[in-house]
Amino acid sequence: MLRPIFANIGGAAFRHRHHSFVSIGCSVLLTLFLLIPSGTLQSQSMPHSIIDPLQPYVRAMQVAGKSSSKASFLLLPILAAEELGVGSWASASPFLRPSREDDPFKGWWSFKGRVGYRTGYPSDRNDGALWQGKGATAAFHLGSGISLGRLSVALHPMIFWAENRDFSLWPVFFNGQPEEAYPFRWIDWPQRLDNGSFWSIGPGESELSVRLGGWMAGLSSRNRSWGPGLENSIVLGRSAGGFPHAFFSTAGPLSTSLGGFEAQWLFGRLSRSPVFLPGEKDPGRYTTGVTVVWSPPSGLEGLHLGAALMKYGPWLENGWEMVSDVFRTGAEDQSDQLGSIFFRWVLPRSGFELYAELARNDRWAGVSDLLLEPEHGQGYTLGLQKTFGPASEGVLVFSAELTHLEAEGTSRIRDNPTFYAHSYVLEGYTHRGQLLGARAGPGGIQQHVGITSYSPQGLFSLWLERRVKDNDAFYYWAEQAPGTVCKFCKHDVSFEVGAELIRFIGERELSVFADLSRQRNRWFEGPDVWNLGVGFGVRGLGGFTSDRSSDES
Repeated sequence: MLRPIFANIGGAAFRHRHHSFVSIGCSVLLTLFLLIPSGTLQSQSMPHSIIDPLQPYVRAMQVAGKSSSKASFLLLPILAAEELGVGSWASASPFLRPSREDDPFKGWWSFKGRVGYRTGYPSDRNDGALWQGKGATAAFHLGSGISLGRLSVALHPMIFWAENRDFSLWPVFFNGQPEEAYPFRWIDWPQRLDNGSFWSIGPGESELSVRLGGWMAGLSSRNRSWGPGLENSIVLGRSAGGFPHAFFSTAGPLSTSLGGFEAQWLFGRLSRSPVFLPGEKDPGRYTTGVTVVWSPPSGLEGLHLGAALMKYGPWLENGWEMVSDVFRTGAEDQSDQLGSIFFRWVLPRSGFELYAELARNDRWAGVSDLLLEPEHGQGYTLGLQKTFGPASEGVLVFSAELTHLEAEGTSRIRDNPTFYAHSYVLEGYTHRGQLLGARAGPGGIQQHVGITSYSPQGLFSLWLERRVKDNDAFYYWAEQAPGTVCKFCKHDVSFEVGAELIRFIGERELSVFADLSRQRNRWFEGPDVWNLGVGFGVRGLGGFTSDRSSDES
């Protein structure tokens, strides 16, 4: 029963060679920017994406003490944006205007377009399904939705075109894998997605859901994120597009005498990219997981504690076996799993938050193993945010984050599996060629420092980043390299500086961005290379209610 629901959902791609698409895309963006009419946003119905600027803004307002929301921001996307429409964006952003609670019928429509160009090689900016390859990229989202009582329906598909120009690839030595595949291990995380320009069409941020008191259930293809990381969520993050899934979750924090609770369970189907074993039919993979967040009662306001567990494996004919797999263990189990515990502590009087996630990529053999080598299969994220200034006039936010997924020293004497890769599930923890976890990647390390200024006009963001690519593969390579090579000089490390500007113009949101990176020792033996990325985007929306007079007033 599960296969017909999920087998053919999740996007399709086909080759296309018209390089004038970008100029057409720019014209479309300009036309829609000028023609989008004003409307009344119904934010409760709008499916806010985890990859739009709303999410970090409302989180910063909570840190600044300008929001009364009890949300933990450990399960994204947030749902009730009107509770958080405070601060400098409260009336300026078209995406934060409140809906009428007494109107049972609400609807919206929205548009988002983005055009970009990269000079060197592909780059991942936590942008979901979008593939930012070398050359030009153009992406469009156009959708609509409606809420009627307990039922909500959102159709918000995405289409993008990537020029995907050729660049120097590292040789691949795995049987059946093309030259675009990842060179150092079995994983569907290619150097280049396909060998030419292509289109991709997918359901995007679409969802059918039903609210049942404080709970909700449904079918969805939305991006989701678990954990506190702003740049990297280890168990479930923003690096890949949303996969088709069923879910059951709280609709918001549930208040009890023991504190607030949030929870989510999901089950979905993952697909290969066209690059992975192109001569074989994709049999599919399942993934299922659960996360729970607890916010202690009065006395520890601002503290949120959580845990998450995710498993994935080959698609099975026994649907119940896959659905219940997150609760099953055993030596014969050929699925992979990863889990984490995390916290977020917000101190609004100080305008400060501290957060961390401690993850594990392998189960322990027993209590003795856990006590003797707790660091085995470990990864972690540490981060903080500090806000400055009154939120009504504008807020300045400083953020810093470290993510470490490199194998620990236990790998010298025992097998230490790399994050997101698996010996049975060769595609790894990926969907359509992109990672479902942290964008730091398998064996990766990332340090990120950013400053963002929020004002009634929009935002300006500046960041610096250092990223080490797959140190697990590097140390294996170093063991095989000739003794005459300066091995410690050959880490693949990128240094990046970037900026983004967003401005509100009526019911539209205009953005421009640029980033410049220098990659040292590409693939350990390669040259140092530059990569410049630039682009712009437009968002707009409108809304309606059953009370037409509310739009006219």
